[in-house]
Amino acid sequence: MDSLVARLEKVTERLEAIESGRVSSGSAPASAPGGATTQPTQSGGDALVEFDQLISEGVQPLITISQSLAAEVQEAVRHLELAFKETRKVIAVSLLGQKPSDQSAMQGLIAPVATELGAFAKLTEGRRRPSYNHSKSLS
Repeated sequence: MDSLVARLEKVTERLEAIESGRVSSGSAPASAPGGATTQPTQSGGDALVEFDQLISEGVQPLITISQSLAAEVQEAVRHLELAFKETRKVIAVSLLGQKPSDQSAMQGLIAPVATELGAFAKLTEGRRRPSYNHSKSLS
């Protein structure tokens, strides 16, 4: 768990470094949803690689292990996996170089993440299932 936290801190530091001084790559960028550009920064690719590595080292083993657990836990892990995939999309768009031109574009971008997190949290509501503690720990 400590190594996962350390990796998250490294990714956060890298994202903050990207935010404070962006280096654009290549040719003239094209327009993306919300007024952002489609050319990621040079170090932005590194952030995505590290995020992918975080998923492969931290989330993928959890997905594999969850296959032998109760169906409720598998469903919770599925929502967690989808939330990470949607978060990767948010990171990729954020690395494009510009702040979205309006709030609705940003809200539309993060809405799938919120939806998955909401579904994930909803699994622990209502009646307590035998796998309640597993689901609650994940949420």
